[in-house]
Amino acid sequence: MDRNDNDVQKLKTGISGLDNLFYSGIQLSQYAELDKIDIKGEEAGQGNAPQGNDNGNGHENNGIVIAIRGVKGTHKLLLATQMLQGLTKEINRLLSKRKREPGHLSLLYSLNKSDDNLQDLYLDLLLSKEINHIIKENINKRNSVWYSNTLSTSLFKQETTNKNRNNGKDWNYVPNDYREHTDLYICDRTFYYNSRTNSLHFRRMDEGDDNENILFPRRHNKLSEYCKEKEEWPTCMDGIKEDFFNVGFNELNGKDTNGTVADTSVESYYSETALQKFQNILSYLEEMKGTSPCIVIDGFAQFQDEELKRVPISHLFKLLRIKSFFSILIFDERGKDISCNADIIIDMRQGHEEANHYTFYELQITKSTYQTTVLGWHQYKERPYGVEVFPSVHRLLQRRDYLSFVLSNTHQSIVDESYEEYLRSIKRWGYADQEVGNLDYEKFRSEKPRRQNCLLQEMYARQMERMLPDENAVTECEVGKNMLEEVLLENPIEPKCKWLEVKKWKSHNDITALIGNPNSYKRLLANAATFNAARKGEHTLIILFDKEEGDVCRQTVCPGFRSEGPCCITIDGQIRENHQLDNWMPCARPMNGKKGMAPFRICDGDCPDRKECMLAAECTKCYEYIHFFGIRMGCISADELFSVIKEQLETKFENGECFKRVVIDDLQKVDFSFPLLKNNQLFLSALITLFREYNVKAQILCDKRAMLALPLCSMADNVVCIRREEEDVDKVTIYIERNSEHVEPSGIYRYTVENIERMFRCSSNDPKIELTKSITYKTLQEIKKADKCPSEKDNGDDTGKKETCVVCTKIGSMKEYWRTRYSISDCPCPSNNTDTKDSNPNEE
Repeated sequence: MDRNDNDVQKLKTGISGLDNLFYSGIQLSQYAELDKIDIKGEEAGQGNAPQGNDNGNGHENNGIVIAIRGVKGTHKLLLATQMLQGLTKEINRLLSKRKREPGHLSLLYSLNKSDDNLQDLYLDLLLSKEINHIIKENINKRNSVWYSNTLSTSLFKQETTNKNRNNGKDWNYVPNDYREHTDLYICDRTFYYNSRTNSLHFRRMDEGDDNENILFPRRHNKLSEYCKEKEEWPTCMDGIKEDFFNVGFNELNGKDTNGTVADTSVESYYSETALQKFQNILSYLEEMKGTSPCIVIDGFAQFQDEELKRVPISHLFKLLRIKSFFSILIFDERGKDISCNADIIIDMRQGHEEANHYTFYELQITKSTYQTTVLGWHQYKERPYGVEVFPSVHRLLQRRDYLSFVLSNTHQSIVDESYEEYLRSIKRWGYADQEVGNLDYEKFRSEKPRRQNCLLQEMYARQMERMLPDENAVTECEVGKNMLEEVLLENPIEPKCKWLEVKKWKSHNDITALIGNPNSYKRLLANAATFNAARKGEHTLIILFDKEEGDVCRQTVCPGFRSEGPCCITIDGQIRENHQLDNWMPCARPMNGKKGMAPFRICDGDCPDRKECMLAAECTKCYEYIHFFGIRMGCISADELFSVIKEQLETKFENGECFKRVVIDDLQKVDFSFPLLKNNQLFLSALITLFREYNVKAQILCDKRAMLALPLCSMADNVVCIRREEEDVDKVTIYIERNSEHVEPSGIYRYTVENIERMFRCSSNDPKIELTKSITYKTLQEIKKADKCPSEKDNGDDTGKKETCVVCTKIGSMKEYWRTRYSISDCPCPSNNTDTKDSNPNEE
């Protein structure tokens, strides 16, 4: 992130979730300006200064001291090491902009771990981080270099060959070009890094790692060796080079101000007591010249109670504020009893969910002196690349200082757009890139009257169209059809009046709830919108709650698919043309000379009729825009789930676009497969808020009797209810109970659909899924009259495919739908499935 060179803004810790708790990073405002600070122990432009505690203006440099407290086994050292790496990188970057070098290396001390142990931990985190970095870059194809072996040759010994290469049976799983395209196979998870063996492994059928599936070992076991070689790395790795810098591990006799290694070992390290080691560290820091970006001291848990009382904590804090920008001290649970004056205190603990016998980790920022932070406990987990922090749901729902500025908002007109709302609207709807040079306050001022007029036009658009002369007025049938197409297919409806050119002034895209009993065509309606978006080039993320991706993939079939087309296939494989239709057709050809195979197959590249083949020429393109995200059942928290979903929504594809749509399938699984989500009362509210913040369209499928069905109906912009008739298997009733367009006068539309499977149609002439044109409008009186005098049905041959017939009706109540209850445990007797009393639909 680019920063102003004249001041120091917030610095990233390298842990995105932790940065979020600090509202984008840790503030270093208490330190002197980097342009004036004496980072090598000398006053800027003058002679010697007292060990760098003066910035040249007579003001003392106050570094930030961070205390991490918690019981053993809560990964405190892992968190501190990540923070050291991230904060040092930020300090080095700021100094580099000023063409200056750090006065001293960052230092990592431990009273109970050797420098080899610390280096191994540090390198494991660093290599895992770089691998994760190229995987994300490869997803959006920003750097095509990661198709070869650029990273792997720099970090691993590619010239080393496993001794089991020739006789190991597991090596059949290794691609033949594994040396030339190692980075590519790392990106698609065929190869992965194992911190236990410090090596790249290849994936095989059996789980677990051993010597048989080791591919390449780590190139070096010393960080300094990587730092020596990084200048020879190609320019495409410039961003990765910034992560590699020398760090002193248990440094006592160690390095000069240029970072040259003199002696990194400590003789008789384990023969010294913890207190002796601490005194040696303290003496070294007192004599150290220059300012270190970050210093970490671990191992206070090694002190006995009496020894801990004799530790000069106050002197240590004063020394660290002078000697480093950031200092991190790691205490055990006794740290709460120590009278320390740390600027930031992070507490870490282990929690337990008694009801589900589930254990988890949490942290909180207990104290922050110089900046505001997010309150409360937040879950975290250990990953191969370090600790990953999941901010709580409350952080997701929070809008900072919202009530502080509410006075000015409440005393202005509702159509009076503020400058903040203007900027948010421009950013949300993608106009910022187009008007980046004109986004100033003067343009906002000049555009304000026009935007207000456009907003009013859109608000009254439908009423204005209804006031047209009778021959041009919008009919109820047109209103019902437009609403059905807008809600189910997400197609914007053009105004009938040509002069009524208005933009969408919505604050976010629509959230649509699809409510119905099991097997009531919810997925068919969701698939229609998904494939319609794919035809437009929009990516859809389908979130599967406790469902196998392979099973759902087989059910993800385009509802617009038709078997008839411009060509038809006979049973013997002959193709006959039919120029009266513009649908595509699935192509099949005989398998000549192939015994034991099906007589027909889907066409391949050699098929002479590939151009007319719907599956090969067009359908495969749609599936490139449909993506699955499967969530396995278990005790996943809402905090973790939302952090993962945010990462999915923020990661861009090759064309620079992100996900435009999300489909939740199925929400009712939360009731019995995800206990932590079920018990979180803010889960659904936070989920919908997350989609609105990222301005994505969302369809949420949910069973009618699910616990979250009624809350979902209350919060969704569009509510679609589906009922399948028991007596007529081809008849489905669709209700649009709520529509985000606020149809005047708040009407509810009911659609009776005959043969819903042919309700949609994919045309070769238009890049979208079309709705059936056979839609008629009838009033309730006309329907009742038709039921009393039913017309004779056609008794002819019904082996052909019937077209869909939709009857649209405007109704005033959903009482009939919500009173009809369904349960798999109910008796099939109709009296048990229908209740004439007004009751909660979730009650038995």
